[in-house]
Amino acid sequence: MTDARMTLRAMPFVFEPSNEHWNPGHWNAARPEFSQVVNSASLAMPFLEPYLIRSMRAARGQITDPVLQAEVDLYIRQEAAHYKQHQLFNETLRSAGYTCIDAIEKQLAADYSKLEKERSLRFNLAYAEGFEAMALAIGQMLIEDRVHLFGDSKPAVASLVLWHFVEEIEHKSVAYDVLHQAWAKLFRDNPAGAAKLDTARLAEPVPVPS
Repeated sequence: MTDARMTLRAMPFVFEPSNEHWNPGHWNAARPEFSQVVNSASLAMPFLEPYLIRSMRAARGQITDPVLQAEVDLYIRQEAAHYKQHQLFNETLRSAGYTCIDAIEKQLAADYSKLEKERSLRFNLAYAEGFEAMALAIGQMLIEDRVHLFGDSKPAVASLVLWHFVEEIEHKSVAYDVLHQAWAKLFRDNPAGAAKLDTARLAEPVPVPS
């Protein structure tokens, strides 16, 4: 399925399981530090991206533009495909003996559940827009430096990351457009409530590491 800028791709990645000669966490032997950066980010995807999907679904009813509605639907399907593939990769990491994964996943699940339950739709949409803006910059860097970062690495993991970020670039402005349209409608419907800031939380001090 495609529109003018987004394509839904079925990607049948097969991630090599661990064995006595291979640890899937070290999928780029030439750049082990970069391997671990990617592994860490991958752990977040099955929690972050469903949160983004739920936020966009919650806002879809505020959207009146049929073109943007269709883009939201395709955005959701792209993000769902991403986190499902990351789940598969993450399971190869778990099977390789990364015992920290269970605790990390538990914390991620709790954090995103708390955001969704305790923060406003406006906040959650702004979070989604901020993530997508960051992902755009990261995606451009990964693609421009793909030979340096992914050369001679395991092709399934390299392809997972590059495919993911190509699609992040494709839907780069959807969250921004939804935030703009949905929040404009909320402001028109309830200007007093929409303009109210959570001043108590804004006043909370930011912890600084000692």
